[in-house]
Amino acid sequence: MNHTQSLLDYIQSFMVDGKLPEDFSLPPLHEDENELLFADGARDGIEMYHMNPPEMKKEDFERMVEAIQAINEHDFEKAEELFNTLAKDNRALSIGQELLDYIYSNKDTIKPGNLYEFGVGLIGTTNNRECVKYGLLLLEPLVVKNDATKNTIRTLALSDEFTLYCIRNMNKWENGNDEIFEIAKKVHGWGRIHAVEYLRALDPRYEEIREWILKEGINNTVMPSYSALTCWKNVNLGGILYTNPTREQFTYLGRIIDAMLDESAVAGISTLDKREDILLKYLEKAQGFTLTIEDYQIIYNIQEYALDHDLKEVSATSKKMLSTMDAKTKILNAVKKGEALELAKEVGIDVKPHVLQLIRNDFKKYYHLCHYIVQDKVYRSILLNLFKKELPLEEMKTQPTLSFGLGEEYWKESALEFLMQDLRHYPLEGQEFIEVGLQSKPSRTRNGALKVLKDWVFTKQEPLIELLPSFYELLLQLKEIEPNEGTKEMMEQLLRGDITSEEKTYELKEPLTYSQETLNILADAISDIGVWQWWFIDENVVQLEFGAVQIYDHTKQEKEPHSSTIALRFKGNAFALFLDEKKEAQDKEWYTQLANDEIEPFDLEGFALAFNDDEYVNKVMERYPNKTVIKDRIHTAKYVVTGECYDVGFVVGGDELEVLTHNGSLNEKDIKEGSERWWEYWKDYWDKRGTKDAYEKDYACEVTIPVKE
Repeated sequence: MNHTQSLLDYIQSFMVDGKLPEDFSLPPLHEDENELLFADGARDGIEMYHMNPPEMKKEDFERMVEAIQAINEHDFEKAEELFNTLAKDNRALSIGQELLDYIYSNKDTIKPGNLYEFGVGLIGTTNNRECVKYGLLLLEPLVVKNDATKNTIRTLALSDEFTLYCIRNMNKWENGNDEIFEIAKKVHGWGRIHAVEYLRALDPRYEEIREWILKEGINNTVMPSYSALTCWKNVNLGGILYTNPTREQFTYLGRIIDAMLDESAVAGISTLDKREDILLKYLEKAQGFTLTIEDYQIIYNIQEYALDHDLKEVSATSKKMLSTMDAKTKILNAVKKGEALELAKEVGIDVKPHVLQLIRNDFKKYYHLCHYIVQDKVYRSILLNLFKKELPLEEMKTQPTLSFGLGEEYWKESALEFLMQDLRHYPLEGQEFIEVGLQSKPSRTRNGALKVLKDWVFTKQEPLIELLPSFYELLLQLKEIEPNEGTKEMMEQLLRGDITSEEKTYELKEPLTYSQETLNILADAISDIGVWQWWFIDENVVQLEFGAVQIYDHTKQEKEPHSSTIALRFKGNAFALFLDEKKEAQDKEWYTQLANDEIEPFDLEGFALAFNDDEYVNKVMERYPNKTVIKDRIHTAKYVVTGECYDVGFVVGGDELEVLTHNGSLNEKDIKEGSERWWEYWKDYWDKRGTKDAYEKDYACEVTIPVKE
């Protein structure tokens, strides 16, 4: 047996009061670099839900048989060596049925005592996670009664990586359902998904389990939709819905129905014979309760699902419910707390007066909502006066620095930037804010002010010296002390009389817009197993190109890989900041080499990419010590993408975003449908893998990781 720390000991070292911390994870497998990208249990979860296991090679089957024969001969050292070799290319889930079939077929000749002794020893001493699973599989044909062994299995079950194999053993124990229930309550990721699948709840004895499944069954750290359909069937939620659910039951029913509407990863409500009747019954029952903002959000999601699936009566009913005075009142009440603003807009509610009150009541917390009201002339005037009152404008004028202006100490500059972003569209309004922005400490704030001036002179088609002589004189002075070369160049353009605008000179005829939901889908599709393979910059544009993207490419030949190459093109005040942890001088020009195709693409860390996430920007900025400004400095923009590629990273943004393939632009519908179609292709890829109809090898399909944080 291995003499290094076993995985059992590792797990036990983290246990507190019989549980593991929610952020616990097993140590990575040193022999498998890809393991760093997988959450515990993700590999097995994805194989179970999205693909057929590959066929076992003949030589591996023979090695497995040899290992079992070694166990029979009590040559445990040889058996473990063979299982360790087997584990390099054969995950336990893929060959588990072959192993069990062989044991059952040869039960008359296999010594159960040896099988038990070896299995118990293996799960307690190995540091190879696949070998732990092999050990648990070897114990599965036996009914474990030894308390010490049961405790070992209970401990291993606390890790999402091993929960499935442990509960398959527990399922044969006396009171096995109760054992699985106790584990289900203690795990939170893939382990909970598997436990919920195995729990029996329809028996009248299991009232406590039914209640827990209703309330907690879909609450996992992967995706609620993985367990939603199981919860619906296991607890007979249709029976509850069609009778008289209590208010509490209705709340949890709604959450499960909402999760079943999400079929991006697994089948959900569409598999139910009477999905339209179920949705109509839910809406009918909803009318008998006092509804909350959460209920109305679910009703809105039902409406969107119904529109997409041509369920006309469901769509009409949900739309009518969202149009009631109660709905609008509840949504408005949420708006007054700074919530449900987009939902309010969708149902036609004017949020402007309430947003203004939020900003008045707590300026620091809600200043970022200014874009909801600035387009209204009357509100804009009130808003400008409010910003004058809340911001110490004269104090904010200071010496320029190279600081990016991130962090709590720069919240006033951030507020100013949000306002200036909108003032670009209203020439000559709010000049005092632009004056302060030009003299602010962070370079991104100064750049934001300069971009406003550039848009103003373009809109008016007058050079700065004529349009705003006082600003011309101010820039002459500021240019002499400006430490940032990019910022100084912008000043010089205005001083030369340049009346062009980056945004206007590179504008789409009809600029595409993307909701945050679509951007999140796109971020996952790029960063699951994608690579950053190229970038480009000119005066008006920053473009990043990614490969192995999970968006279906319908232009490829039938058997060609259908994963996409995607480019993100940022325009209008575009900026780019590249980050790294490089120490060697020869490595410092990596970004130039990437642009020139002189080095291999950079692997994105699993799901380490996000759009419009300020907290993530700060986190990434703190991680990397070396920061290179490629174009301007970070500033407030409508679209900002941030990503990590192990020892390098990036923060890039602009006021417009175009998502491109070799075949043209993708709109929101293209992205959503392309993502869904890719998963269908992925399943088909694995169904046909190893057959005469197999696709050409697609890297993205081979190692994709569909884990949601």
